Amino acid sequence: MEKRNDHAMTIVFWVTGSLVTLSLFLEHIMGLSPCYLCLKERSIHMILCVASLILMRTSVPHRLGLGLLWGGVLASILLAGAHAGFEYGWWYLDLPCQADLSLPMSLGQMPDQLNLKAPPRCDEPALVFAGLSLAGANFLISLGLLVLLSKALMRSAPQSS
Repeated sequence: MEKRNDHAMTIVFWVTGSLVTLSLFLEHIMGLSPCYLCLKERSIHMILCVASLILMRTSVPHRLGLGLLWGGVLASILLAGAHAGFEYGWWYLDLPCQADLSLPMSLGQMPDQLNLKAPPRCDEPALVFAGLSLAGANFLISLGLLVLLSKALMRSAPQSS
């Protein structure tokens, strides 16, 4: 049986769990509404957090577990990078980032339509600190996780004799 070194998986668990906790704090305590892309990024981190916990507690081969987490973190980087680029105006993404504010089709729909609040736009950062949006910070944090997992994968590679 191969020796398991779960430091990388443990770090993925704590970092992604912290990112989810922070996003929920910003939403529910600080009142920042997440946009469509923010929710997708949060979903990836939730999946990575649960997956890393499961992979640490089961007998899945270590390299396979690291590889699965590596793929999930890569998805996080791609989504966060696309989101940050959209926020900074580097490109346009055709996404459902706005509410359907069309006219109601019946009188019964009118109260619901009046109470409809437009979701935040995906191209406007909810919070910027030192020139870095939350999506930009997510990109950099996920990039760090990818480097960590890449090193762990290289260390766990079978040694040639």
